Amino acid sequence: MRRRGTVVGSIAFADPSAELPAALLALDGEAVVSGPDGERTVAAADLYTGAFATSLAAAELITAVRVPRGAPGRTGSAWIEVSRRHGDLPVCGAGAIVTLDDGGAIASARVALCGVGATPVRATAVEEALAGAEPTEDAIARAADHAANDLEPPSDPHGSADFRRHLAVVMTRRSVQRAAVRAREGAPNA
Repeated sequence: MRRRGTVVGSIAFADPSAELPAALLALDGEAVVSGPDGERTVAAADLYTGAFATSLAAAELITAVRVPRGAPGRTGSAWIEVSRRHGDLPVCGAGAIVTLDDGGAIASARVALCGVGATPVRATAVEEALAGAEPTEDAIARAADHAANDLEPPSDPHGSADFRRHLAVVMTRRSVQRAAVRAREGAPNA
């Protein structure tokens, strides 16, 4: 119960720097929401409305989260982050899920970032650039350059907006590279 409460609590708290909301977004997960009008399901993409804000009504709460099964076959995932101290929330984090086709090209990729906006951010421009590409370092680096597109990260004592945009590109590149290697080698994901 404690682990379940911690996972759901982090997702409901909607801290834009927290890992779990971004992971739920990258995984195309959803929240099961209960309230006086019954139960409903909210996609992660529709859950976060701002920093520490969700689309839940005042009398609703998240009772569970659901994550679809991973794609069968050659799929790898990775999470990379930078934080000031061990155990701190990340200044920037990136999660990637990469699925390779039978020829070794990227069949699909999902990338989400935390710490770079008022909500977790799905890096759809990166995902589109990776679709059908060979998972080479150059192709991944070119795609990762799109991670900073349209980002409006905050500047605070932990890092400037420009620093966070730079980190978004670097963390995206590293997470996609690691996920692609894991997909290719069938290595455990983490």
